[in-house]
Amino acid sequence: MTITIPKYNWAVFLNDLSNRRQAWDIRIEILNEELGDQILESDLPLVGFSCERRRGKYTVEITVGHDKNDHFTHTVVDPAKLRYLAAHGDIAGVLEFEELNGTKTLVHLSRPATAAIERRPEQRVAVT
Repeated sequence: MTITIPKYNWAVFLNDLSNRRQAWDIRIEILNEELGDQILESDLPLVGFSCERRRGKYTVEITVGHDKNDHFTHTVVDPAKLRYLAAHGDIAGVLEFEELNGTKTLVHLSRPATAAIERRPEQRVAVT
């Protein structure tokens, strides 16, 4: 199910998502008719999302990486829409930021591989 997030709620939504999905694996993908589809980053842990509004325009930053010396920040300037596709299969959710020119930034969220293994009860070993 895809949910469109109202602009007035972007900062709260992204802050909450940052808290709930911190350290989850992220893939950032750009869809643009002129440049084609590009994957900017893949399989890096989420540090967080930030959303600011200045002079009526929103700026969203997506930061991923392992520490302050090894990180990447992608900035979406003045997105027009924000949609969230809830969890399905191995994907824990997808954010879609759409700009006025039609460019889309997709942020795929996945559970870290170690967390997925820990959650499978059939793979737990009983210690006696």
